[in-house]
Amino acid sequence: MPLFTKITVRVIFCLLHVTPLYALNTQLSSSLNQQSAVKIATLTPNLAELAVSAGLSDNLVGVSAYSDYPSSLSKLPIISDSQGVFVETLLAAKPDVVIAQEQLIPSGTQLKLKKIGLDVREFSLDSIEEMIQVITELSQWTEDKTIGQHTLISIKNDVKEIDELFNTHNKKYRVFIQYSTHPILTSNRKNIFNELLSRCGVVNIFGNEINKWPIVTEEGIVKSAPEIIMAITDDEKFYVEFNESIQNFFVVREQEPRKHYLSLLQHNDYIFNNVNLIILNPDIFSRETPRLVNQTRFLCEVIQKELDELKKE
Repeated sequence: MPLFTKITVRVIFCLLHVTPLYALNTQLSSSLNQQSAVKIATLTPNLAELAVSAGLSDNLVGVSAYSDYPSSLSKLPIISDSQGVFVETLLAAKPDVVIAQEQLIPSGTQLKLKKIGLDVREFSLDSIEEMIQVITELSQWTEDKTIGQHTLISIKNDVKEIDELFNTHNKKYRVFIQYSTHPILTSNRKNIFNELLSRCGVVNIFGNEINKWPIVTEEGIVKSAPEIIMAITDDEKFYVEFNESIQNFFVVREQEPRKHYLSLLQHNDYIFNNVNLIILNPDIFSRETPRLVNQTRFLCEVIQKELDELKKE
């Protein structure tokens, strides 16, 4: 996901409806590619991170709230948040192009931004292939292509290692991914994280839902009998109480931490005693970035190599 004050907002980040990615190739050649330094504003934290990974850190002139990786982004003007775009701040940043993410936007803002002369581009990020395409497109806006090329190589190597892990160990698990507790929000399989998990032999129990971000019931969770519960949470109180440094993810092995997360393990008086509970950092696992791919590789390594042994403890 995930970004703002709630996990649900990390996932459902809606700002505006704009030009689709497939149109970029023809449009770039006519204008932006002719400029020596394209000034860019991004409307979601993951897009700011993707721009940096493509070699555009010096091109960014404005970012959305919670754009915190890399840390240098915190010095840039905040031009949007979960409530919308700060038009005056955005205009003051004087971007050549504003980048948004497809399907995360209400349509009303597009006309407003067009009327004031802003060039807004939209990117789709529902698959690994699309992430690679986005980084490739963004790399066209910088003279130094090596940073973007290195990023693409790293992504492809991580995906290859995930495939090799599953091919070697061939273990399959059913997973419930929980983005919030009230309501119980999960996702279907049409996103990058689920694509990576499926390569790792992990099946999302709600993967076939039509809605991309379905709200599910406790009865549905119990009936689907997950073997792993992955909770995307930023509960700082938990980290302090149990002396955990949660930079990426961790498997909850001890009983005391599991009791703290009883809301994730108990549904309608049914307690998943033998289910593996894995806590995920939302700043990594709810954002479509190269870090998501990289950390899912390490997560897959734990799933394929360690979970059976953990059940025996």
